[in-house]
Amino acid sequence: MLCRRVILIGLDSATFDVIFRYIDELPNLKYIIKRGSATQLLSTLPYVSAPAWTSAFTGVNPGKHGIFDFIDFRTELPVTSRSRRVPALWNIISRAGKKVVIVNVPVTYPPERVNGVMISGCLTPSKQSEFVYPPILKKCILKKRYEIDIPTMSYYLLKKNALVRLAKDIEATRVNVFKHLIEYVNPHFSAVVLMSLDRVQHYCMDDERLLREFYVVIDSLIGSIMTEFDDGKTTFIVMSDHGMHLLEKDFFINNFLIREGYALPIRVSKSTPDILMEYVSLISMSFLKKLPYNLLYSLISVENYLKQVIKCLKVQPSITIDKMRSVAYSPIGYEIKVKKPRFINAILNSLRNINQKLKSNIIRRVYTREELYWGLATKYAPEIIVEPHNGVEFSRIVTHDLRLLGRSYFGSMLRVAEHTRWGILITYSAKTKGQGYRQTHVNRIYDVAKIVLHLLKIRYPIIP
Repeated sequence: MLCRRVILIGLDSATFDVIFRYIDELPNLKYIIKRGSATQLLSTLPYVSAPAWTSAFTGVNPGKHGIFDFIDFRTELPVTSRSRRVPALWNIISRAGKKVVIVNVPVTYPPERVNGVMISGCLTPSKQSEFVYPPILKKCILKKRYEIDIPTMSYYLLKKNALVRLAKDIEATRVNVFKHLIEYVNPHFSAVVLMSLDRVQHYCMDDERLLREFYVVIDSLIGSIMTEFDDGKTTFIVMSDHGMHLLEKDFFINNFLIREGYALPIRVSKSTPDILMEYVSLISMSFLKKLPYNLLYSLISVENYLKQVIKCLKVQPSITIDKMRSVAYSPIGYEIKVKKPRFINAILNSLRNINQKLKSNIIRRVYTREELYWGLATKYAPEIIVEPHNGVEFSRIVTHDLRLLGRSYFGSMLRVAEHTRWGILITYSAKTKGQGYRQTHVNRIYDVAKIVLHLLKIRYPIIP
């Protein structure tokens, strides 16, 4: 079959558990699942967006592309597109002389020079940064009221229905920009990631009405893309980087490591904007949530100003990890950085016995980096990676209460849902009869890039 182009629609955190629950209200997803081919998609470990989407768009595991989480574990700074050690689809396709449109894919900032257009996604510093290639298009895109992501303060300030309304506006604008770019560039490969689904599920998955309402909106956005570009020679791929599940426990992994003697606490006075923003938001939440939506929407726009003001304030002393003196600690949650290799086996044993010790299902499995990854970048991965049970989130936060230090392992949950390892993969073309949903068949997330290149008849490069 002649495939003139491939359009990939990424639904961050979409899960078949929810899709099949509302399938009769999702006509576009129902149609492409029935007429196309659909399978579960096995994500990376840990199943977070940065390594997962990078694996999908490079065709290799994190041990080769070098992105293991939202931070670089050598520096503990956020990863960028320059952290990726291998070519991505847009590089390979551009070099083959074909055009691309890439919108809102995580870890694409700063945007790369491509044969087409790229708008960077999650981890882009702000709209003031150079987040569009070619740069000449930035002003035009901003005129359309384009937003990169839901502002952080929204999770604290907005009622759930207002958060969903904001997410709808952001994704509707994103899809409109995406469609205009496809018409403008006429690319062979285009991809857009609708990140707000992840945000909505994290904070609203316990509200059936809002969850269903947002999935219906996502379905209509998929339909709008297909209606405009389904010419019989286009293959559509709808996928997610991981799934989502209701949260039951928030586990403080660093507090456990303190209790076991591997991490050492230190008392500090923090004045970082993020910590202070959390305090201010929580204190004012009950008042601010009573404000009308329009006022809150304008309030969100002063977030950066508030952060600058808050830098001048002081907060109560807090507890963090003494990274210089600790044997091991978790800088972000599901991974543990071990500074003295001789302790790795002892820490592995402590973690493997945690369920029995705490009489609770916390950990499904514990891995060393060599068990999970392969490739030249494996040596840059954290030494230990933890796979939690469904419904458990690992937090790097250390308790603020000195009396609970090393004793309290569970905390309050701001979010109501957390990731699972199973995403979705749906492929559809009007000219090809699919196999429907195959429950027993599983694709791995790094298979996606190879599927795209196969459809475009471009050879996949050998990556060491």
